[in-house]
Amino acid sequence: MASTNFDLAPPSTNVDGLAATPIDIRRITARLVFDGASSSATGDATLEFVVGPDGGCPIFDLRQTVTAAWLDGNPLTPAQVAQHNFGGGPGAELRVVDTALAAGSAHTLRLTYGLGAPQASTVGSYLPALTWSAGPRLRLSFGFTDLGPGRYLEAWAPANLIFDQFELELDLEILNTPVEHTPITNGAVTPLGGNHWSVAFPPSTTALSPLLELRATDTVTSQTDTTVLPVSGTTVTIEAWKLKASTVDLGDQIDNLRVWLAANETSTGRYLHGSRFVAFVHQGGMEYDGGTTSSPGSLQHETFHSWYARGLKPASQNDAWWDEAWTVYNDSGASGFDPFDSTDPEVELSPRNPWRRITPSASYSSGERFFEGVAADIGVAALVSHMSAFYNERNARPATTADLEAFLVSRSGSARLVDAFHRFVYGLPDPSPVPDLGIRDDPADPGSNVWAGTFWNSPDLWIRNADDAGTAHQPVESGQDNWFHARVRNRSAGAVARHFLVTFNVKPFLGTEFSYPDDFLPSITAAAGFDLRPGWSGALGGSHSSSPGRESAGPGGRAAASQ
Repeated sequence: MASTNFDLAPPSTNVDGLAATPIDIRRITARLVFDGASSSATGDATLEFVVGPDGGCPIFDLRQTVTAAWLDGNPLTPAQVAQHNFGGGPGAELRVVDTALAAGSAHTLRLTYGLGAPQASTVGSYLPALTWSAGPRLRLSFGFTDLGPGRYLEAWAPANLIFDQFELELDLEILNTPVEHTPITNGAVTPLGGNHWSVAFPPSTTALSPLLELRATDTVTSQTDTTVLPVSGTTVTIEAWKLKASTVDLGDQIDNLRVWLAANETSTGRYLHGSRFVAFVHQGGMEYDGGTTSSPGSLQHETFHSWYARGLKPASQNDAWWDEAWTVYNDSGASGFDPFDSTDPEVELSPRNPWRRITPSASYSSGERFFEGVAADIGVAALVSHMSAFYNERNARPATTADLEAFLVSRSGSARLVDAFHRFVYGLPDPSPVPDLGIRDDPADPGSNVWAGTFWNSPDLWIRNADDAGTAHQPVESGQDNWFHARVRNRSAGAVARHFLVTFNVKPFLGTEFSYPDDFLPSITAAAGFDLRPGWSGALGGSHSSSPGRESAGPGGRAAASQ
């Protein structure tokens, strides 16, 4: 089975008697047909997908009314792909296919549906729209938002939660109108005839990636120019669009975009979206992969999101706080610092409920404040450098809040950041009593903090050469990724470890004793854990790429800053 993002997906769960399980969508093809004679529209979409490692009933979403369905060519009733409440809050329901499928098996799901205003949240300043006016003239606006559930691709075509990456192809056709229309999109457009287009999106696409507006050509105007980005050397064509009635000067906006695109690549890393940037300068403020729909006042903010948010993407809505927070921090010049105050109230930016589908509104203010606290702890320049490194090293797939925490602690060597994440990101109070976590030094270690036996033969530390579930140690393979694992034990009588972090380090020399923190922080990698009950143990892991020809000693792990 090809590589998937199942490790980023919510867990399989029982809902309404169904063993609901995540799927990996490989490809979505959707034909959307708009009929000017009846002012109506229909959709016909097919998902090609693989079932998760647990097997069960596939989870997906669509915020339109299903009229027919087929699984592998066999008909289903609309009731067999109904919505179910997973406990993610109002409007966060998901559809489940009422058929259990084998783990790792490949399938197709075809759906037909009437196309209209999405059955989803109506928050936001730029709403999704499918309307007709004289001509007839169509206006289709995808109108995504992070602030309400069901407002990504699933508003218009069947899709997955945002952990998943897939190819997407939209076939768009407008019938029974003499009026010429134009697609405004960050996808690759191929004309198929009059008012008929194919729009393709790459395999890195997630449900929050595609920008699409369909507008009558006589209602919009555009201007294009190019810029050469300073780090990658890529020549990027800037496409700026507006309504014809707008007074916005597109030339001025393109000049601004040149400056911002160059500054973002210099501060953060390579532009990941090919050779185009598309801006519909209209109203609202929403980011897409290499594009935005935005008012002029929000345009700089939304442009940076093509790095943080739609370059490096959040793995879930519980992780979407950091892209907003870091973008707001950059809006303010990426220079603010304000030490954390441990007496301040807890702030929950990253809830632990995996079915939540809304980015917390506090992400903008409290999130920026969090990064100011990190800057005060490790230094502004160091924070900016680490966030650039996080972007460049992790942008191939979506990232979690725990990934960010582990990265910042490993790079900075500041164990204090674990407390900061605990209180001001996960929203957890200081524990009382404090849990007692440990890793055995050797098989005979009873778990005491000081052990007179060997410390280099721990049964609770091992390395694997592949990202698998193996529990037997393997020698480090030079020149490739290797995976560190640690088994952490909660030795407390009654304290749950709500949140903790394990750091992993490798010393290129033999030693008889290593001391904390100097030999443990900064570290090669780290991994966060949650909700470890008294008397239980849990395995955590992190990866590290060993340089060719370098010999490494055994791993060292520590619950470096546990809560």
